[in-house]
Formats: sequence, structure tokens, C-alpha cells
Amino acid sequence: MDKIKVYLIAKIAEEYHRKNERVSNSLDSRFEVFIPHKNNPFNIPHAKLESKVAEIDYREIDKADIGLICEPFGEDCSCEIGYFKAKGKPTVLYAENVGDWLNHWMAKYAITSVAASNKEIETILREDPIFRDKEIALVQNNQELSDFVYDIAITQPLIRKIKSLERKKQEELSGKLEIYGMEAKVITGDGMAKLHRQADEQGLEIPTEPFLAKARVESDDELREFLWRYDWLSSSALSRVQHKGKDYGVFTHVNPFDSEEKRIQSYEKSTGKEAVQLNEEDAKRIFSMEDGKDVIVVPFKYIIDSPRGKIPLREIVYGDGHVVAMGAFGNDKQLLDAYVERYIDVMQKSKSFTPTEMGIWFSENAKLNTLRPIELGDSGIGIYNRNLTNNEYRTLALRK
Repeated sequence: MDKIKVYLIAKIAEEYHRKNERVSNSLDSRFEVFIPHKNNPFNIPHAKLESKVAEIDYREIDKADIGLICEPFGEDCSCEIGYFKAKGKPTVLYAENVGDWLNHWMAKYAITSVAASNKEIETILREDPIFRDKEIALVQNNQELSDFVYDIAITQPLIRKIKSLERKKQEELSGKLEIYGMEAKVITGDGMAKLHRQADEQGLEIPTEPFLAKARVESDDELREFLWRYDWLSSSALSRVQHKGKDYGVFTHVNPFDSEEKRIQSYEKSTGKEAVQLNEEDAKRIFSMEDGKDVIVVPFKYIIDSPRGKIPLREIVYGDGHVVAMGAFGNDKQLLDAYVERYIDVMQKSKSFTPTEMGIWFSENAKLNTLRPIELGDSGIGIYNRNLTNNEYRTLALRK
């Protein structure tokens, strides 16, 4: 592995050379350190330094992976700190003492992280109005300093990349969409209640899982790839219902409650990993809605005993009913074309086969008379456990 290139941000006056070299030498063999005073004419008054001196330092900053700051620092070092921030590169301040450098508030803001050499310094910096919002580590030996600088050098570029990807994702998700000639938009929230509430207030409708799955297959290339790139929650749900003393799994592709407001309120009451609790009236109504298409009832033991993803399914595109395919491991179209050919026909024609693959996650700890939403995963047509208080719920909603 290539060594991490460190630029030492430090005063170049001779009185600071010993400290600069001590701090530089405290880093282990994972690092290669550029020390400015070894390359700059430190014994010349700053007013007489030529531009080529600054050019050398800026070139080295361009090459560097991270800046390590030695206090005290002044105006020139502050310029270097700002340049690092402008280049999107991290800096670590190694603080062994406090002093007037704490007054350089703009430079302090530009510093990424701080390594304090003792608890007293750490306490002071944690009370500083700018540093208190930054990562501060107590480093009491050379190895701890090396490890901290290494972590910042490695993690900060990854964080920047993740943020960049997140921005691109949000731009894509906010674009205009049309599915089967209907206007569609992505809505997000921190729970299913929020999704259904947004849709209801905006005159939108959250589609069922069969609709979303068919759209993934039948749409043109660009939309098709988009639909496979993300996971989508649907208005479909899976329940475990007790009826006349027997235990059933119920797949619903219509609202299982007596109104949209009741569905929203039911999701609002669910917390943590617990599913929506169904009362006796809810359970009876859901069971009474069975039609073999929009509401499918199967003995719950079939779900528990399912072969977990090994059942071939047929007619995902042309079949009616709900989607129960598991096992796609990628987003590429070749895999999609090869895999998504088998669907619900088997389920409907077989006396013993049921849509149990949808219940894989549900069978592990499902309680009686509970309900959970059904989701299309981003790497296959599958049903995944969904914490009902997850930070980001996403779905496509259609204009009614």
C-alpha cells in the first residue's frame, strides 16, 4: 500500500524546527511527511520570500493526503489550512499547548479534527465554541497519534464520496417520472404512516407490489434501471391472523383497514421493530376479504416450512396476484431477463404451494394478529424485514 502523504503545517522559523521534526517523526511507517522548513529558506525575513517558495508548498499540499498542524500557527499556516479545506482534504491539529493561536477563528473552523496530547488540553478544546463541534481525540503517545491521523486520512475521503453519491441520488430521486402513462414521484419519510399521509394529502396513491414489480420488467431501459436501482415500499402488506382458532398468513394488495385514515393511524401506533397490531375486528375483516388475488390467505405453517427462496415462480409480467420472487442478486438487465420469468401461476394452480416466499422474514418472529408492509428490494424481487421506524422510507406514488 502506498504511504499516506502528510504535509506538516507548521512555522518555519528556526526555533520551531526541533518541535516540527519531533512531531513529524512521531508518525509511523505508514506515512511520508513533507516538512516545509527543510525546503524553505527559513532564515530569510518573510517580507523578502519569493513566490517560488509558496509555489513549492502549494504543490506539496496538492500532493498531500492530509495536513498535520503544529501549534502555534499564524497567518501563513492559516492560509495553508484554508487551502486544505478548499481542496476538500482533511487536516488534524496536534495540540500540545494553548495560546494566541486559539484566536484564529477562521482557521479553526477550517480544521477537520483535533488530537489533544493531554486531558487538560482536551478539556479546554471541548469547551471552545468552534472545536467543540469537531472530532477531538486524546492521544497520549506516538502510536495513538499515528492511528488517529491514519483514520482521518482514510475516512474523510470516503465520507466526501458518500456525500457526493448521496447528492447524486437525491437529484435522481427528485426527477419527473411517468409509469404506464401516469405521473409518478418519489416520496420519502421516516415511517409508513408518513408515506401514506403524504400520498393522501397530495392526491397520490402508493402502488401495490405487483404493480411495482411489473413496472420494473415492462418499462423502457432508463426507467427500468431506475426502478431496479432502489428499494420501494408498497401499499401491499403481510399479516399473521388467527381465525377460528387457526393460524394464517394473509397477503393483501388492497387497504386491509376500513379507511385510509385508519391505515395511517394503525401505522402511527407501531413502534420499533413491532409490526402493526391488529384488533379482532381488523383480523376478521382482513380474513373476510379473501379473493385469491388481492387478498390471499394461506396456513401460516406453510410460511414457516417454506423452502426459502428456492421455489421457481412464473409469469411475473403477465400473471395476476402478488409478487413472491426471491433470489435475484444484482441489478443488471441480463439477470433480470433470466430470472424474472416465473411467477404466481404455480402458486395459484398448486393445491399445496402458497406464496410463502414472501413470508421468509415474517415467519421468524411474527406475532398473532400483526401486519407489516411489503417491500421490493433493490437487488431482487424480495420481501425484506423493515423496521417500522427506519430513518428513510421510500416509495413511488402515482397521481390518482
